[in-house]
Amino acid sequence: MDRVGKGSASGAFLAAALPDLRPHRTLHRSISTDSTTKVSHRMISPEIRAQIRRHFYAEHWKVGTIASELGVHPDAVRNAIESERFRNAKPLGASIVDPYIEFIRQTLDQHPRLRATRLYQMIHGRGYSGSVVQLRRTVARWRPQSREPFLQLQTFPGEQAQVDWAHFGHVMVGRAKRGLSCFVMTLSYSRALYLEFFFDQTMENFLRGHVHAFEYWHGQPRVILYDNLKSAVLERRGNQIHLNPG
Repeated sequence: MDRVGKGSASGAFLAAALPDLRPHRTLHRSISTDSTTKVSHRMISPEIRAQIRRHFYAEHWKVGTIASELGVHPDAVRNAIESERFRNAKPLGASIVDPYIEFIRQTLDQHPRLRATRLYQMIHGRGYSGSVVQLRRTVARWRPQSREPFLQLQTFPGEQAQVDWAHFGHVMVGRAKRGLSCFVMTLSYSRALYLEFFFDQTMENFLRGHVHAFEYWHGQPRVILYDNLKSAVLERRGNQIHLNPG
């Protein structure tokens, strides 16, 4: 009984001292992550990138909404819209011109063509200690942009045409030097052109150009505009126009 007991004790000791040599069983567990079902932000195509930017910047969708709609990872959306660049951007420091911006803006509204050097003299007397170069950048940003007024004509098809002569210098015809002119009729709606060249701008050629243009287009516009060319207008005094009677 004692031997058996000792043997059992020593066997238990050896089992405890030796490492467990039994092969470990690998545990398998299914892990579901977004990266296995959604497109990585490093693999998106240029078309997907363009759609992401359009949804975010033009349609103001949220990052999560875009990711769900296009089936991409939210990091892919953030990478496409370059959100990190704006998040890590350093705020602009105050400029030495900032206290005078309101005065500069009001002065430019009243005098849009005032030079930056003159403004520099004006604010220098008010305590401005910066350079004229810094001031020029501010003036360029706040100077009102002057736009020339123009009249935009809108017409219906076949309603209006414009006629004028164009000069093409001179050509040699045999030993004679002749002036070359081009009769031009333009349809206002389609901007279609009819061109015909003549050696002079006589009334006969002027009317001949009209007839040929009407034959070419198989019709004629209701209204024709002439821009003070001598073939149509002999004299203009204010609002009074003396048309060519020919």
